[in-house]
Amino acid sequence: MRHFLPALLFNLLLFSVAQGQVTKLSSNTSLEVEVPLSKTKTILVESGFKKLWVTDATTGGTVKLSDNIMYEEVGGVLNGKFIFAATNATYGSELWITDGTPAGTSLLKDIVPGAAGSEPNDDFVLHNGYLYFSASTPEHGRELWRTNGTEAGTTEVDDLTAGPAGSGIKGSFNLFSAGGYLLFNMTTTAEGYELWRTNGTAGGTAMVKDINPGTASSEISTYTLFNNQVFFAAKTAANGVEVWKTDGTTGGTQLVKDIRPGTPSSLNISVGLGTTNFFATYPLNGKLLFMANDGVHGEEIWATDGTEDGTFLLKDINEEAAVSFIFLFNGVKVGNRLIFTAYQTESGSELWETDGTTAGTKIFKEILPGMDGGIPSLLPYLTFTGTSVEQKLYQDKWFFFLFSLPADGGVELWKSDGTDAGTVKVKTLRTEDSDPGSVSYVYTTQGLYFTIDDDADLGSELWKSNGTDAGTSLVADINQGPEDSELFFSFFPVNGYFIFTATDGDDPTKWDLYRLEGSLVPMPVKLESFTVSLQAADAKLDWVTSLEEGSRDFVIERSDDGKFYTAIGTVA
Repeated sequence: MRHFLPALLFNLLLFSVAQGQVTKLSSNTSLEVEVPLSKTKTILVESGFKKLWVTDATTGGTVKLSDNIMYEEVGGVLNGKFIFAATNATYGSELWITDGTPAGTSLLKDIVPGAAGSEPNDDFVLHNGYLYFSASTPEHGRELWRTNGTEAGTTEVDDLTAGPAGSGIKGSFNLFSAGGYLLFNMTTTAEGYELWRTNGTAGGTAMVKDINPGTASSEISTYTLFNNQVFFAAKTAANGVEVWKTDGTTGGTQLVKDIRPGTPSSLNISVGLGTTNFFATYPLNGKLLFMANDGVHGEEIWATDGTEDGTFLLKDINEEAAVSFIFLFNGVKVGNRLIFTAYQTESGSELWETDGTTAGTKIFKEILPGMDGGIPSLLPYLTFTGTSVEQKLYQDKWFFFLFSLPADGGVELWKSDGTDAGTVKVKTLRTEDSDPGSVSYVYTTQGLYFTIDDDADLGSELWKSNGTDAGTSLVADINQGPEDSELFFSFFPVNGYFIFTATDGDDPTKWDLYRLEGSLVPMPVKLESFTVSLQAADAKLDWVTSLEEGSRDFVIERSDDGKFYTAIGTVA
């Protein structure tokens, strides 16, 4: 008979017992993380020489894939293999494939036979079982291609602009998978660069709309999928750069609103090739938040439900025409609110919150009252499912942020549970100079690992925090002395380890590859069932998880009130 113990609360805490340490995997190879191939392998690229490597987070498993090719820095993962552009003297720039082993690295297709090369490019976007890219041939110029990972399945979608002129130049196709169709940009002599769509067949490829009528281009940039429609920035002679939307049809491709009436642009974005800024958006409570300038209020936060009437100025945070310096891209969602940083003349740079309404857009917490406020830098916790990215509270409790004090007053680590009272300082990290340096971080089962430029004695090094003053400390002075280690994390674990690049200073022109030791990876445990039953004087715990991964090495804690917990044992 099953007995439950309502007065005795058990909490299965998903963190490792082991303490993390730093281990060097390769020395002076100047490797950069390129893309995760699987849970057990990550593709790396050797800076300068552009050679591809692979690592399984072990010293012996960190190897060069080929000495014969130079990586062109474009590629994508399909069915557990990395398909990419690379060049050598024999084939020129062509399409290659690797399964993450030297023996499994080979030419996929010599699209232009000989040494000339087809120069595959344009981001390699995955859509309905194919990777799409552009390639150039002498007969057709640069056109849209796709591959299923086989030589026979690597084909041109269509010769959209007949003859050798081609439909665009390298890097101009701006591919985006919208579910049932693929959007891209291409040019014709009659329309310029405009919005096109394809289902992967010649018959299913057509222009969606000539957004900027005539030979001028609409210079489309930065797609966002929202409410089954794609939102993007586009330029017209009549309206400048504004927010547009499409459902993939001509009639459904429309200007959302001319926010800055007439020819001036409301979006502060360098469109077209060489884009230096982007149309930053954030979906919240049925609205899409973004930054725009209507010519009256300066650059401020706006919201849209996709209709003209439903597109409005959310809040004039820094009144009149002054800029609010709002950062949506690293905002933190807490319940139905988004917490972000913004600048106001009266309060300086502080934490703000919004629920997507004007009344609900307000200062969340004024950490340093007055116009000389410091600068908060949010560190959102992101989880990766393999197909999407989700932002949530760490351990469903809080988020961390750095706070730079004014007048070189130092840098502090803070945490917040999304309430004013629950937003508290964790530790003062430095007492002089308010520049934290280049911050890289990962959330692990033992807390936050991050870099901070501590002081003149240590430079920028690796720290960790479990959310307490005592639990916030230096992990390792990798580049000993005052010089920075220039550490940069990969967000993707490899074989249960987080890997990162840093320099130990033995060769200041090169950097090394490291891993964090210990079971630090957030454990993707899904409990199917959990019961507690009496066994004589003991309590028996039974549970079933959906995966074996992450189903051991727990700490079991007991609580009488649901607030304070005491460790009573471990599960090995």
